[in-house]
Parts: sequence; structure tokens; C-alpha cells
Amino acid sequence: MRVVPGLLQTEDYARAVISAGRPQDTSAAIDRAVSARLERQDILQREHPPVLWHVLHEGVLRHVVGSPAIMREQLDKLAELAREPGVVIQILPFTASDHPGTDGPILVYDFDGASSVAYTECNGGGRIVESADEVGDLMIIINIIRAAALPRRESARLIQQIRSELADA
Repeated sequence: MRVVPGLLQTEDYARAVISAGRPQDTSAAIDRAVSARLERQDILQREHPPVLWHVLHEGVLRHVVGSPAIMREQLDKLAELAREPGVVIQILPFTASDHPGTDGPILVYDFDGASSVAYTECNGGGRIVESADEVGDLMIIINIIRAAALPRRESARLIQQIRSELADA
């Protein structure tokens, strides 16, 4: 993924990402899209929120979206979320050269009492994967990426380090 996932975005970060990708939209249309994205985050406030496990490439954290101030706020939010129960954030560092995560994001959704479903995308677009065999193959790729990523504590330290580097910007 080339940006922080929507469920983890701050309002200003979401606005910057959405605005950049929709240059012909009116400010009202951008406001609606930002509101919709932020409303989806309500799922994290439920009594029994889903478990989130995201592996973010280091480049996502270092690429300034909007402004240094927006990125500082976004990195603060990531650091805060990483301390929440049920949220795992790992960083795939620049030094992790041998991993299969270069083709685009893979998302797997596990449901109580139902089969897992995946969503994967690359330059040609995205697709939903429902075949248990294909979802299993994607889980192998995800697990290789997770193994190449930094552990949770080291990931949290890297988020803080990048945040402190932005303090000077």
C-alpha cells in the first residue's frame, strides 16, 4: 500500500490523499468522501472491534502527504493506535529486500462462521478472492511479508523515530 490505510488515517491526511486523487471534485464532494472514510473508522470504537493487522512499508511513513504537520499528526495517530489492544502495526523497513509485497496490497477479511475473503490489487486494478485455495496462497504471501517486517516494538520505535525527524521539518 502506498498510503496509510483508510481505517488508520487522520482527517487531514485523508483529505490530502483524497484531494490529490480527485483534482476535479468540488470541496463538497471531497468533504463527503472524507466524512465517509472517517465514519468507517467507527468500527474501531465498537465494544468488540475487529482485530486489525497492518504491515506498512517504511516509505509510506516517510512520504510526506499534505504537509509535515499533517504527517506528524498521522504518525502520532499510528503510534497511538499501535498501543491499542487488537491493533498490530508492523513496519516493513527499506532494508527488507526479499519479500513478495511489491505487487500491491493484500487484505484478508476473516468473519465469524464464514469463509475468509481476500482483496488484492496491483497496477491493473483490484479483485476480490473467495476461493479458499487462493485465499490460502495469499495468506502465505502475507505471512512472508509479516516475517520480513519489524516486530511490533521495533515498528513502534521506527514510527517514533520518523516522527521525531519530522519535528525538525
